Amino acid sequence: MKTFTTALMLCLCGNQLHSKETFDPFEIINHLKHSPAASTEDAQQKITTKLTCVSSGPLEGEELDARVKSIVIAISNFYGSHKRVPSGIEELVTFCEKRGLVLHDLSRLSSVEFIDGTFKYSAHYGKGTLHLSHVSDCYFTT
Repeated sequence: MKTFTTALMLCLCGNQLHSKETFDPFEIINHLKHSPAASTEDAQQKITTKLTCVSSGPLEGEELDARVKSIVIAISNFYGSHKRVPSGIEELVTFCEKRGLVLHDLSRLSSVEFIDGTFKYSAHYGKGTLHLSHVSDCYFTT
């Protein structure tokens, strides 16, 4: 009887110990890696690196930010409407006037190239020049 009681106790206690789920600290991390929200954030980071702006002249801070934002939006909207890049500054200015977009003191615009989904051009302003490279419809500030 003593052997039977010992075997029964081991069986019951052993089943309770093995029936409890063990805590896995890496389960949360693995779950986050495979969640749709994490993949969206990764995609967004990749897009933000596509905007490259090199400035020459005294443009900085809000002046620089406003000009970059306005020209990026203007070029992207023009391309979205016409499925081509503007042929010159006159065409872009006319487009912006009709749509109520502001180009600030834009005085010259180099030829706009659209290569592999990326716009490349230079915008000359009264206070300086912006050499831009960006993806259509994407403008992010950091």
